Amino acid sequence: MKTILFSFIFISFWLTLFSQEMIPVYDRYYRLNPSLAPFYHGVASGDALSDRVIIWTRVTPSLDTVVVDDIPVDWEMALDTGFASLVASGTFITDYFRDYTVKVDVNGLLPGKWYYYRFHALNKYSITGRTKTTPVGDVDSIRFAFVTGSNYNAGYFNAYKRIAARNDVDAVFHLGDYIYEYENNGYGDNPDRWLEPRNECLNLHDYRIRYSHYKLDPDLIYAHQQYPWYAIWDDHEVCDNTWKDGGENHDPSTEGDFHFREKSAIEAYYEWIPIRDRAPEDILKIYRQINYGNLLDVNFLETRLIARTKQTDDRDDTTNTLMGPVQYNWLTNKLDSSKALWKVIAQQVMMAPVEIPGYGPFSNDDWNGYRYERHKLIKHIKENDTNVVVLTGDIHTSWGSDLYLNKDDYQPSGDGSVMVEFITPSITSASFPFAEDYGITAPVIKATNNFVKYVDIVQKGYAVVDFNKNRTQTDWYYVDKIDQPSDNESYAAGYYVNKGDRFLSESAERTERQAPLPVPAPSHYVTYVGIAEQPVTNDNFVLIGTYPNPVDKQLIMQFYVYKPQSIRADITDLNGKVVKSFELGNNTDGIKYVSLNTTDLAPGTYILCVRSDNHYVQKTKIVKVR
Repeated sequence: MKTILFSFIFISFWLTLFSQEMIPVYDRYYRLNPSLAPFYHGVASGDALSDRVIIWTRVTPSLDTVVVDDIPVDWEMALDTGFASLVASGTFITDYFRDYTVKVDVNGLLPGKWYYYRFHALNKYSITGRTKTTPVGDVDSIRFAFVTGSNYNAGYFNAYKRIAARNDVDAVFHLGDYIYEYENNGYGDNPDRWLEPRNECLNLHDYRIRYSHYKLDPDLIYAHQQYPWYAIWDDHEVCDNTWKDGGENHDPSTEGDFHFREKSAIEAYYEWIPIRDRAPEDILKIYRQINYGNLLDVNFLETRLIARTKQTDDRDDTTNTLMGPVQYNWLTNKLDSSKALWKVIAQQVMMAPVEIPGYGPFSNDDWNGYRYERHKLIKHIKENDTNVVVLTGDIHTSWGSDLYLNKDDYQPSGDGSVMVEFITPSITSASFPFAEDYGITAPVIKATNNFVKYVDIVQKGYAVVDFNKNRTQTDWYYVDKIDQPSDNESYAAGYYVNKGDRFLSESAERTERQAPLPVPAPSHYVTYVGIAEQPVTNDNFVLIGTYPNPVDKQLIMQFYVYKPQSIRADITDLNGKVVKSFELGNNTDGIKYVSLNTTDLAPGTYILCVRSDNHYVQKTKIVKVR
């Protein structure tokens, strides 16, 4: 059935492309929730400190009567879901220069408190989000979900939904690969999870559309709604296997200047992710420390774009670096000066020196390709620091490992270990094909890498790390499938390190939250529905975005059709005179992606009017630059 469906869509795509320049993007299970209008992308919060937190949303600016340059967005923060105990409020002005995203740094808050927030624009409220400031002083325990590898094209974000529903963590750490830059089916082939844009992301509007497409996903909306997130990028937020001046998936001869692409990707990242803004000269410096009272300090790293040297086969080259000297000194100073019990390094790529039997070190893209710097860092920690825990993403599989300085000094009992590393599985991204390509199973990996205490090379899901004054434990949870929506998950294993120890032990049970659970933000989760079902709405379609704006040769229109219908797009001048028209033909329901040729449009300001066959109209302003 899937093969027939894919063939049908493939043929329809080419017929439509040549006749109308339209590329339909079809998600079999997902329907846009009209009750979220105009905040279709939900709400989010992040980078919480003891007295402040970033809150985020995006306004879909299409209107049926009035077209505006700026949209004022009111925001409120309260101690309760009914907003009776209001603690802060204000107004943020957004426009098309920032893709109508909204980001507010709300300050003056109390430490260790759960807060609720919402936005108001175009006469409607957003859903309510929930966030939490960091605690100060004496802290008994804290826990986080940490995740990586959310590849939309590979499957459904069931793990995000499970994290949101559990309501027992203080925040979510996303350790990179929030999006993937590939073209549709370039890395992932779920026929019901097609990407926008269909092409590989190369410029600002490509990345903006990709984030917009991702953040319409109901599971992702739900997870962002319930917790503050701390995000760091890895490589795929720009392109595969990046380093400071290029990437494996970037060809300058056909894809242009790498730093132009990097700048575009990072601009979209700051627009769409609830991360605190930085000065232009510090835009890549996302490494930062977050404090949780006397219990732990979390040091988030940047190991891709600032200083990473190009990956080579010479793994012991002393000039190779992931962090560069400035960030290295920052990290070691933070570790050495920390007064907290636990010191956490949250970062992108595997630190454990895993070797595949018969093939050698696993990868030259992780710390295995930068062995001199790894040895230098572990040596410093051995001589100066205790209770250091590494949290890692990237590799799409689950690992719990001891990290030693010298292999000959390490014993399976844990003697010789300096610190421990926990690695989360991916949300959906494909696992490295250990078994398929190398014939290697998890037991073989453990047998030949005696410092690896836990490994799963197949399952998808997330990890929960729990800190208290006696130990740190990570528990791994796996969803049962990603090819279809599912609410099922299973607990797999838990491993811990005791205070004062430097090695892992297996736990007999999972950790659980002891304190009373906070009131969740009221859920507006959209249940996945069957292909023939439709949401209840009087709207015919929603104009989600136009890219790029200002426009040059091609205007890309992103919209959602609730009911099958014919649609037409007119570009008018400010007096309403039609200067260019596009017949978009009959459209089935779902998300659509259309490229309109504006090459012959004179420079100036125009109104894009999108009309359905029953005269439903949505408008937005566009600017033609040349």
